[in-house]
Amino acid sequence: MKALVLCGGYAKRMGPLAEERPKPLLPVKGRPMLEHILKKIEPLEGVDQILISVNRKFEQQFADFLQRYQSPKHIKLVVEPSQRNEEKLGAVRGLDYAIEQEKITDPLLVINGDNLFDSGLFGLLLLYKKNKSPVVGLFDVREIEKAKHLGIVEVDSGGRITDFEEKPPQPKSTLASTGIYIFTSPALQKISSYLRDHQGDRVGDFISWLSNQERVYGFVFQGRWFDIGSPEEYERAEREWE
Repeated sequence: MKALVLCGGYAKRMGPLAEERPKPLLPVKGRPMLEHILKKIEPLEGVDQILISVNRKFEQQFADFLQRYQSPKHIKLVVEPSQRNEEKLGAVRGLDYAIEQEKITDPLLVINGDNLFDSGLFGLLLLYKKNKSPVVGLFDVREIEKAKHLGIVEVDSGGRITDFEEKPPQPKSTLASTGIYIFTSPALQKISSYLRDHQGDRVGDFISWLSNQERVYGFVFQGRWFDIGSPEEYERAEREWE
């Protein structure tokens, strides 16, 4: 299995904080967000390589980070050609680009580069191994108002995803997608066909489509989760992260 951390966005909602430095390299408690994510991936014995998808504008900053960072895993940058927000590939196209560039045929752990979570990834991996199906990491935000601003999932009694809706005005649950996924090899092969027929480029849109094609399961993380999409959420993470 390989791991891919998606860091190719431009974080326009972060304002001046991310104009000259990519959001995944912003520090939380003195360490870049990306480092916190890598520390969650590195203990997974089944992951033999970590790929970091970045854009051309911030490529050098990520390269400088990797020069300083010591990891037991082999880490490699996958550089998208964009240099400004208007040129960006987007989440699913960025995923597809990395798959094509690296000729990935192994199952793939995918994590958004602006995620902070204190739970380990072992439970997610065990569920994937048990069902041999794609798995989406979930977190129960417990409040309907919060759910209105997130990708919200419904699951059946067996944990299979039955519905996935981005920012629903009337959420049917409070289970939010954390931007953490494990895709099987067959599921990865369906991404290019999805992109040919659909305009939506959010990973949640692809998961919604995929869950109508095959079994996709949800794994609910415990602990804390910070979806750092705004300066306010970044400030909260800086205050509360340990």
